[in-house]
Parts: sequence; structure tokens; C-alpha cells
Amino acid sequence: GILMLASCSQEGSAQQTAELTTKTVNVETRELEPADFNSYLRLVGNVEAASDVRLSAEASGRILKYYVDKGEAIQKGELIAKIDDAGLQQEKDRLQALVEQSREQFERQRKIWQEDSVGSEIEFLNSKYRYQQNLASLEAINVQLNNTEVRAPFNAVLEEIITEEGEMASPGVLLVRLIASDQVKINGGVPARYSESVTVGDSVWIWFNIEGRDTVRTTINFVGNAINNRTRTFDIEITLPMDQHHYKTGMIANIRLR
Repeated sequence: GILMLASCSQEGSAQQTAELTTKTVNVETRELEPADFNSYLRLVGNVEAASDVRLSAEASGRILKYYVDKGEAIQKGELIAKIDDAGLQQEKDRLQALVEQSREQFERQRKIWQEDSVGSEIEFLNSKYRYQQNLASLEAINVQLNNTEVRAPFNAVLEEIITEEGEMASPGVLLVRLIASDQVKINGGVPARYSESVTVGDSVWIWFNIEGRDTVRTTINFVGNAINNRTRTFDIEITLPMDQHHYKTGMIANIRLR
């Protein structure tokens, strides 16, 4: 009797196992297709002037006048300051007289040598060289006179006057500091692990805490090739046109990078 019960129990378990293994379930299938996946990174950057330069004097003399006040906008090529050129003007007048004199001597010597066959070739050549030397000296003085006029190399704002009116200037002495008025740049640091994901031309969104509603979409125009050992980041640079905005150097910019 015990053997028969064990046998019946084993047959029932086998039947239940068979029923479980043959049960079917309805499923739905879908064909997988490749799709774009965009991930975004939030960074903080600093606003800097696209061009921030300190102009130095290229001529010696006393600064006669500044034609632009501190904080004023300047157009490219506009006169900023004038350095005293009285001494150079006197030297120019002297050289102009020498050039005219040597030119006449050269023309006279050329005529008697080439047309009248009088004199020697060495006299003709010496008169020619004297004329050329005087002419070169006059051209050099004209360059120095041009350097007494300090002009803006780009559209800018006069940020600082370093050497005041009445003070002496000489080549290399700093005169003014100019900050570009038509463009600014934003520098940010991207973690090194994204070095293969960020390239020039990638889209970025820029906004400022003081202008949260005003978001600018632009692209990265520079990606650094070196990793900063201290911060473990690499630099990116984004150029922004000024337009109607009043960005100031040192402002903090929010960057959303794809």
C-alpha cells in the first residue's frame, strides 16, 4: 500500500511539471531602430573680452592730449591720443631740404655722365646713393610722425588711461587699456572624461542669472588640447556678439552643453 501511494504522488508531480512547461504566454514584439540620444552637461563659465589689450607708445615725447575719455566707445582707427612731434617735424623739414638738394645733384650728375659723357661713374653713383639715403631717412621720419598718433586697432571701449596727459612717453611705455566693444568670449572648463565628446561647432546654450529669460544659443569655437592637472578639465571658448546686451568682463555665465 505504501509503494502505491508513492507511485501515485510521483505521477501527479510529473503531470503538473509538464503542464507548467507547456503553458504559453502572449507577447508583443517591436523592431528596434537606431535613434539619437542627447545628453547635456551644465557648466559655469567666465565672461572675458574678446580683445583686451594695453597699447604702448611707439614714439618718444610728451603726451599732448587724449581725445577720448575713460569709458567712451572708440571706433577702429579713431584717434585716441597725440604725442608731441615738434622735434620730429623739425627733423622732417631738414631732411626734406636734403632730399631735394641731393635729388638735384643726382639729376645733374646723371645728365652729364649719361648724356654729355663728362665726369666719372663713381661721382654719378655717389650722388645716386646720397639721394637714396636721404629719401630713406625722410621715410623713416614720416613713420615716426605717424607713431605719434595713437589710434584704436579695433572697436573698443577705453577702459583705463595708464599714462596721463603731460607725462613723457617713450617706446614701450603703456598708455591705455582697451576692451573690445563688439564681442565677448566665455571660457569654461569641461571635465576630462568628456574629452572625446566635445568638439568645435557643438551647440551650447548660454544664459546669465541676471537675465534668466534671455538664453543665447550658439556654438563652441575653441576646444583646448590640454588637460589642466589641477582641475582635471580642458578649456572651451564661446564667442558672443554684444548686440543689445551689456555683458561685462568677469560676469558668470551658465552653459548648457550637448
